[in-house]
Amino acid sequence: VLARVAEYIVEDGDDSNWVKCLAVYPKTELLKDQFAEIFREARRLDSFLGDAQRKIRVGAFFGPVPINGEMLRRYRNEGWQEKPQGFLCKYIACPSDECNGDLLWSNEDLDNKVERLTCNSCGAILSDDQIILTRNGLTKKKPDILFTTTEMINQRLSDDEFRTLFGLGLGKGKRTGILLLDEVHSYTGLHGAQVAYLLRRWRNLLKSSVTFVGLSATLLDGKKFF
Repeated sequence: VLARVAEYIVEDGDDSNWVKCLAVYPKTELLKDQFAEIFREARRLDSFLGDAQRKIRVGAFFGPVPINGEMLRRYRNEGWQEKPQGFLCKYIACPSDECNGDLLWSNEDLDNKVERLTCNSCGAILSDDQIILTRNGLTKKKPDILFTTTEMINQRLSDDEFRTLFGLGLGKGKRTGILLLDEVHSYTGLHGAQVAYLLRRWRNLLKSSVTFVGLSATLLDGKKFF
């Protein structure tokens, strides 16, 4: 998936301001874990893309993601921990090898409306060319890979402000081409049927071909399941 996203960036250059891959999760805890992992893996492709291309951007669209920095300060979103120096982001870990430091959105950056995280241990900086921290940021500089939940898709498909994150309302060639379903074996019974209808609804609105990718450690017959 990361290799295909990198190809999109090489093909489109600076015009690739659209979500290439939707990574959909049934539970937010699983989303948090995999979000940190894919961010770390995406950084391994930075040198491949080189100076001529931009880096792979990742973002998340679920409950803890604030509207903007001001709203984070006002409402102290779940998933963030307030400290004297700023706010610690609790749903992503430092991507540096063998570093267990926390990532801080500093008061100085919040004051200056700069969206970036700084590791309080190794000093690594995660800027907005790598990660999108807010909902306003997601709509302006779209991530290449967007982590979200089935419930968020269900709520926001008809939302004019956020439906573009799902590839809707964009020009031809800028529609999401990959949908990743982790723990795909969990989509069974009534819940599985509801998710299937949701994804068909999304695909019909998209009016474009989609590659569905399912991940599971226990599924025996993927073709039959899909």
